Amino acid sequence: MPLIDLKNKRDENKLCENPDKGWYIHFYDNQLLNYGYKLREDDMLEDFPFLDHIYMRLAWAFLEPKENEYNWEIIDKIIRRYEGKYRFAFRITCKETDDNLPYATPKWVFDLGAKGRMINGFFEPEYSDKIFLEKLEKFHKAFAERYDKRDDVIYIDIGSYGDWGEGHCCCSSKKDWPFETLKEHIDIYLRNYTTQLAVSDDIIGSRVDTECNDKLLNYIINNNITIRDDGVSVKWFAMKYGFDTLRSGEIFDRAWRHFPTILELEHYGTTKKEGVYNEGWPFLAACEGAHATYAGFHGFPRQWLNENKELAVIMGNKLGYWYCLNSIMIDDNISSGNFTARCFFENIGSAPAYKKFDLKFKLVGENGEYDATATNFDNRLFMPHTITVCDYDLDFGDVKKGSYALKASMFLGDTPIKLAISDDIVDQNGFIHLCNIEIK
Repeated sequence: MPLIDLKNKRDENKLCENPDKGWYIHFYDNQLLNYGYKLREDDMLEDFPFLDHIYMRLAWAFLEPKENEYNWEIIDKIIRRYEGKYRFAFRITCKETDDNLPYATPKWVFDLGAKGRMINGFFEPEYSDKIFLEKLEKFHKAFAERYDKRDDVIYIDIGSYGDWGEGHCCCSSKKDWPFETLKEHIDIYLRNYTTQLAVSDDIIGSRVDTECNDKLLNYIINNNITIRDDGVSVKWFAMKYGFDTLRSGEIFDRAWRHFPTILELEHYGTTKKEGVYNEGWPFLAACEGAHATYAGFHGFPRQWLNENKELAVIMGNKLGYWYCLNSIMIDDNISSGNFTARCFFENIGSAPAYKKFDLKFKLVGENGEYDATATNFDNRLFMPHTITVCDYDLDFGDVKKGSYALKASMFLGDTPIKLAISDDIVDQNGFIHLCNIEIK
């Protein structure tokens, strides 16, 4: 069985935009004027490589200014604008530090008797208060009824606890709330959402109670909640944890094999000003360290893209799965349309894929065109930085004898998956020319 080497056709400079991976932008970022408001209404960001979804982070007070009166238009106008082009994700927060928003949880909740305290001009809820939790769940039930069933909403952050919804109280009471309180918040989301849930690693990594942390992490992972890092390239993390600024690599190790993990860059202007950004290479290192599938940044999209075009492509390829087909082995004495192909796939991305693709083959020759699908193919097993070797039994049916080109491609539904392989051996339908064979 001779080896057909395709490594000389490998192209890691190729832009391989594929589904279920890539960048996101913060359209709303804890307030209404950060960061998407500077985009023109007709700017669809079509030149932003690997842009996958629009992320909206909003305080609860914006969406329910009065009890049972919802201001969904804040979200709906953005969905109408980008619907069909990008997907969407959300975080709704209960505690902010914006000068124009002392009450991120609506003030009417506290007027009804929910407890809390004013700290440095911003109101922090008593996170275990029964009135607060009752009204919070009622809001999320309404939110879920409107947005949870949408196919283009890919995850919801658990953002009801802590400053900016990040799972810590470092800019307010500095209190570590007990496991029971955090579980109550998590359970509100579990009861109301079917969409993938995510939570900041700070809900664990910022705490000092090791026993509680282990219990909390187990509860999060066992309930299929993924992990995100909200602090890449924050100066304090860079000083304490090194080049990639990741504090909680061990937390991501529990998540990435099962769920897509998410990274978020510090406010772009701040990290540049403090000398931590370093042209974005720590961000790329964090992508590898956290095995991230999605990444975003606090910043104005046009400014960031104009200053980071190279990084946008390099890291866009690295986020999530990114496949090479290094070589293939085919028997050199084929007498029918039934034979075996041994493929050597390599995942050079940062994470596995979390959806199963189809691996399809074609025989194309002067005596016709024939199709086969590898029935035992499962790309979800292709781990990052790993070569996977597998034999695929192919049945092309009753093939006439003659000379044929053997081609292959991966698909998600009708969408071909782009591999890091030179376009000069890829046809217009996304099929890669592997070799020529003779059916004798």
